[in-house]
Amino acid sequence: MERELWDAEFARWNRENICDEGVYSEEEWQFVLVRHDHPAMKLLRMNESVLAKDLPRIPPVGGCMYKVNKELFMEVCGVLVEKVMCW
Repeated sequence: MERELWDAEFARWNRENICDEGVYSEEEWQFVLVRHDHPAMKLLRMNESVLAKDLPRIPPVGGCMYKVNKELFMEVCGVLVEKVMCW
């Protein structure tokens, strides 16, 4: 069931590309630019109160990408791989 739900909403992402697909980053940056529909953005929004971040009020860069702390993004992707994409 979980796999079908994931595929319905996030079909383009898998364990191999979760950190790269829909993400733009430069090595020297402390942040990444992440597509608005990336699964990490959904998880961040769902846990906004715990993370003390105000993500929905941050306007997306170029209308479709959010600027997210690189370390936080990588941690969220790790959670997605280990806890959500464990099929």
